[in-house]
Amino acid sequence: MKAVIYFCKAPQKGKVKTRLGRTIGEENALAIYSVLLKNLFSTPSHVKAFVAYSGSEDFIPAYLPRFVQEGEGLGARMKNAFLHLFDAGFSQVVLVGADIPRVDSVILQNALEALDTHDAVLSPTKDGGYYLIGFNKTHFTCKAFENAIFDNANVYALTCKALEPLHVKQGEVLEDIDTLGDLRQFCADFPAHMLAQTAKPILEKFPRISLVMPVFFEDESAVQTIAHAFENANNKDIEVIVVDTHARTCIDVLDFKNPARLHTAPKGRANQLNAGFDLARGEVVLFLHADTVLPKDWDDLITEALHVKDAGAFGLHIDAPSRWLGFVTWATNWRARLFGTPYGDQAHFFKVSVFEKLGKYPTIPIMEDVAIMKTLKRQGFRLALLNARVTTSARRWHKEGLFYTTLRNRTLSTLYALGVSSERLARWYRALKYGKK
Repeated sequence: MKAVIYFCKAPQKGKVKTRLGRTIGEENALAIYSVLLKNLFSTPSHVKAFVAYSGSEDFIPAYLPRFVQEGEGLGARMKNAFLHLFDAGFSQVVLVGADIPRVDSVILQNALEALDTHDAVLSPTKDGGYYLIGFNKTHFTCKAFENAIFDNANVYALTCKALEPLHVKQGEVLEDIDTLGDLRQFCADFPAHMLAQTAKPILEKFPRISLVMPVFFEDESAVQTIAHAFENANNKDIEVIVVDTHARTCIDVLDFKNPARLHTAPKGRANQLNAGFDLARGEVVLFLHADTVLPKDWDDLITEALHVKDAGAFGLHIDAPSRWLGFVTWATNWRARLFGTPYGDQAHFFKVSVFEKLGKYPTIPIMEDVAIMKTLKRQGFRLALLNARVTTSARRWHKEGLFYTTLRNRTLSTLYALGVSSERLARWYRALKYGKK
């Protein structure tokens, strides 16, 4: 006998789709999860279907038999769900999760038919996880659920390894809905789906562009830069997320005249940038330094660029009447166009879906801006380098010396291009700047 397990939890605010809820709100996340459940339960099954649930059972339609998930941890609960049905006399069982909107009767039927010729079936998600797993009773192995970290991007590959040497059929790759980017992409690809219809009014409330600004002892600059960003934006359809460090929070000292969301993260620019992105609700994310001013109509310029490209950056202008800094400006813009690696002070911007595929900024102590541009290029995404320029402060050149600062920065970037690790470069940078080893 064959059976399907719908593996899910009771829809409860703050308990479901928590990662998504951090950006769209717990009420909205609950609405999304409820639609996913409705979609799953309405999927016709040609075999007996059971709901393995946690929490209250009130959400389960009366016509579906159910049993409670048992065990400590997700892996143990999934393992025990299989054992429950095998003990009940079923010989082929498929388990499917609740957050895959495109699961349908064909997907389930194909998985069950695969068990006629294979020992197991495993169907991956686009983010490296899996949404469906199935076994013949005689080839069931608990190893598939042992030591699995289910929020790991390699969980599908790790599970495949655990299933060796079984003959495993790979099912169709589908998208799950874990992030706002996932939700937006699904709605764009499948606008007629019931999930898209539910999500549309939710998404319409969110800003078009999320501006993320890392700060560290930059109160006055941050306030002025944010004011300029709102003043120079054409549509004002933006949100600002300021990220300070745990060691020194800005929340009590920054007095924004323009709306901004305040957050803290572990020290380090990459940590701060990524933490700000995790809170972003826009379709586009712009990373802006606190001492860099955006040009007029910058939001429209970004939108136009991303109609045909996947990411981009502005040209650079250094705010000082200096011939040397004029040369530095020219060299920086020339180098960015030649190698396709604009620096972070040129205000990187990305489609949110692209930034997620890049894996965010690498959490390295220095050169994270160059590293992500290399990844962008390596993965074949298209970069827009705008003629419009951001204006960045010349304070660090004046403070540390025009020639010295330029030589140090170029030396570090050259060494990184030659393969010197960012950790070693960071130690050298601290030694040069602060006299520390």
